[in-house]
Amino acid sequence: MKNLLKMNNHLLGLLVLCAISFTSCSKDDDPAPPKEKQTDVYVVGTVFEGTHIAKLWKNGVATNLSDGSTEVYPTDVFVSGADVYVSGYDYNGTTATAKLWKNGVATNLTNGTKSASAQSIYVSGTDVYVAGYEVSGIQTVAKLWKNGVATNLTDGSKYAQANSVYVSGSNVYVSGHDGDVATIWKNGVSINLTDGSNPASATSVYVEDDVVYATGYKRNGSVAQAIFWRNGLATNLSDGANNAFGNAVYVSDGNTYVVGREFNGTRYVIKLWKNGVVTNVSDELKNSFAGSVFAVGGNVYVTGSEGDVATVWKNGVATKLSNSIRSAAGAIFVTQTN
Repeated sequence: MKNLLKMNNHLLGLLVLCAISFTSCSKDDDPAPPKEKQTDVYVVGTVFEGTHIAKLWKNGVATNLSDGSTEVYPTDVFVSGADVYVSGYDYNGTTATAKLWKNGVATNLTNGTKSASAQSIYVSGTDVYVAGYEVSGIQTVAKLWKNGVATNLTDGSKYAQANSVYVSGSNVYVSGHDGDVATIWKNGVSINLTDGSNPASATSVYVEDDVVYATGYKRNGSVAQAIFWRNGLATNLSDGANNAFGNAVYVSDGNTYVVGREFNGTRYVIKLWKNGVVTNVSDELKNSFAGSVFAVGGNVYVTGSEGDVATVWKNGVATKLSNSIRSAAGAIFVTQTN
């Protein structure tokens, strides 16, 4: 019996040794796990420090874009390769000058004789597109700058504004309004989204697979209603009972995201509509304003201000970008590299 036990133990030991050897060889032969992607989150906004200071946060660390001598407001951010572009405007107490920053170095898009703002930026290859507007008499002209050269999208006969720009292939799309009409310009040709019977504006445009998405609002009397357009077909995001505005649209992995704000009777709450289904982003007890939305790698980022504090939400979890109660986070751009 002892010999049998010894033999069984010997066999068991061999089996264990073989199992260990086999497992070790299998692990050695397995491919290395994929390298985790480096994610960088860029956000632009303002912090009041005597004047409004333009800020660029990279992964939560702030860099000043202005020195405090004037009021400066960044409006959008775009990252292309190693270059970081920011659009915005600089108000000196009399007029506002449309500006573009590349890697922190500012360039004026207008000469300051008429107030103007750069509202949105898109970089395609070596071309830099900026959408915005400039005052013309008692009206404003919607404008598009390509590499610093301006083109008027409207004739100056009505109050008009270009809010957002997106480049898809050889086509350049701009959203905004011409008078009371929410409008998209495709290569400079206007496409009306509304009939002008009520004031309306398209605040953001996004293009994927030749489908043109936009968001904005339309006023019904004194109440603004958040709207989403897909190839010009409108869908109401809010019920029209309280003021609501669509602020930015983003499309990722077949999902459509719209961020905006809605008045709940006492204060504004940031809302996120995913494929038309709404969720609250900000605390309903704190007055909040929406900035933008970006989705990548299965994560959804939203920016804005909550209780007048610049904040970014990742999958609904809030992170404050500033301790100042007079700060706001606007546009966001997220990059992922191996």
